[in-house]
Amino acid sequence: MQLYKYIGRNPETLSTGRPLAAHDLVEIDLAHHHDRWLVDSGRLIPIDTDGELTGKALDARCKELNIDGWSSMTADQKRAAVKTAEKNIDTGDDQ
Repeated sequence: MQLYKYIGRNPETLSTGRPLAAHDLVEIDLAHHHDRWLVDSGRLIPIDTDGELTGKALDARCKELNIDGWSSMTADQKRAAVKTAEKNIDTGDDQ
């Protein structure tokens, strides 16, 4: 089982009937899972067991959110920048 974070902008429903909203966490095994397309499309991203983005998933989210200077940031700085950017998206704030 792997923990994933849903980062899509529109709600989705898993094949099990479970609804997903922005920033929801879900634990699924993709070995035989019908919801693999959500991972392949980038709407579900893997996170560590603490609920934090790591490695390539963290870098990809920084790119997706157009975070300036992300490539020279530490992982903790990237996570903080992602959190701020996601909050701004949720509130409709540009900065």
